[in-house]
Amino acid sequence: WLIERAGFGKGYGTPPATLSTKHTLALTNRGGATASDIVGLAREVRDGVRDRFGVTLVPEPVFVGVALDPAP
Repeated sequence: WLIERAGFGKGYGTPPATLSTKHTLALTNRGGATASDIVGLAREVRDGVRDRFGVTLVPEPVFVGVALDPAP
């Protein structure tokens, strides 16, 4: 709910890294996205939700070798 209300609807993103067309909680690689592309999208969504609602989302998976950077 927070993600969609912050302006990140299903399918949001710049291919090949987008939010799922079925679930906004899932980030998808439509083919050729790098880890950097996926992490960049995750940061954008996290920061947008924080800016809109004051809530900082925390990723569910454990990232190995990559960090989202702490939220300011």
